[in-house]
Amino acid sequence: MKNKGNAKSLYSKNQILNALLKIMQQKMFDEITIKEITETAMISRKTFYRNFDDKIDVLNIEINRVVLFYLQAVDNTTDLSLSNVAYLIFTTMENFRSFIQLLVKNNLNHLLIDKMFNNIIEVYKVRKKELFELYGEKIICQTLLFSFGGFEKYISYWIMSETPVTTTQ
Repeated sequence: MKNKGNAKSLYSKNQILNALLKIMQQKMFDEITIKEITETAMISRKTFYRNFDDKIDVLNIEINRVVLFYLQAVDNTTDLSLSNVAYLIFTTMENFRSFIQLLVKNNLNHLLIDKMFNNIIEVYKVRKKELFELYGEKIICQTLLFSFGGFEKYISYWIMSETPVTTTQ
């Protein structure tokens, strides 16, 4: 993402994000053009490219919000057991349900899960240092990667379900 900081830029970015999400409710992500986004956002193509490289870059605004929410939840807990980490993941997904549904519908949920995985590895390196020392980084990363792969598949099923179970269940 480009052009960080000023109020006008932040306004334009939010207009573009909202336009993209609105269009994604009607069309598949791959079918959406930059022209459609700029027309819906009522901004110029130049403004789009001043702030973003592509549509994925736009999605990263909301993906980063989800990841930040998750990392704050992780930061606020002392329990990094698998069951609690799972609970935090599902609580995060529930808080961003409509956005996650759009990602799943468009087969883009991997963008979010990959970013969450990369961030949680860094958290574990600091907060679960003893695991890294005991088992090594490769084993811990592989275990977390396996877990996150399962979470990604189950989240896709769960988030699109007509009557999903609660995060506690």
